[in-house]
Amino acid sequence: MLKIGIDIRCLMTPIRTGVGEYTYELLNAIFKIDKENQYYLFYNSYTDVSEHTPLWSQNNIHYVVTKWPNKLFNASIKILGWPKLDKLISRSGKLDYFFSPNFNFTALSKNVRRILTVHDLSFKFFPQFFSAPGFSFQPPQGFMMGNTFQGSSQNSGNNNGQPGSAGQQ
Repeated sequence: MLKIGIDIRCLMTPIRTGVGEYTYELLNAIFKIDKENQYYLFYNSYTDVSEHTPLWSQNNIHYVVTKWPNKLFNASIKILGWPKLDKLISRSGKLDYFFSPNFNFTALSKNVRRILTVHDLSFKFFPQFFSAPGFSFQPPQGFMMGNTFQGSSQNSGNNNGQPGSAGQQ
């Protein structure tokens, strides 16, 4: 049995779009077939957003909610590398994996394996389009392209080795 933390901050809004819809559908599918592993769904909001957050009621799904102001929470993670989300989530033992369905402010202990979905790699393949004055995008600290599992989406297609091809590094 694995202990898996999942960042569901993208599911806190009343209307789901892109990443939120992807995350909701993925989790819905996983929770229909997996009743054994333990899932810890994490989100942070100073205000009550529970009416917008999906509620899965299986015994192997646990919600972990912190109520810090998001700007303070994100700044603390970015500047101090604290709090470690895995420590907030699983006080009764270590997490085996932490899944981030999107780039987000995330600090984890070194021994936690992280699964990250990257929805767009245009910053990597076309950096010239991300250098305009006043616009800067940097991937999360520790982001790397090598030694990772890369699956393809149905929109990736085969572009004969061009950026955006399925499985290309």
